[in-house]
Amino acid sequence: MGDEMDFEIIKKEIDKWDPIDLLKHTPSDEYDIESREILSRFQCNANQNGMVIYEVFSNAFGTTFNKSIDECVYIAKKMMGQSGDG
Repeated sequence: MGDEMDFEIIKKEIDKWDPIDLLKHTPSDEYDIESREILSRFQCNANQNGMVIYEVFSNAFGTTFNKSIDECVYIAKKMMGQSGDG
């Protein structure tokens, strides 16, 4: 099934993005909780997925997370492009 998003794709893009600039100082699993939450709520609409990413990181990190929704949508599109669906 080509529309299945998988954890490794989400983790790879979130870690590459490193939206809080933490990975220089923390273990490589720093964002795994957020990545799993994004995976559990992922849909086939990039705008909705961008909102999910934005909500997950806003809830997890509060005002430390200062990325735009547009940037979150861009990250969602990158994830979707690798899922074999885009």
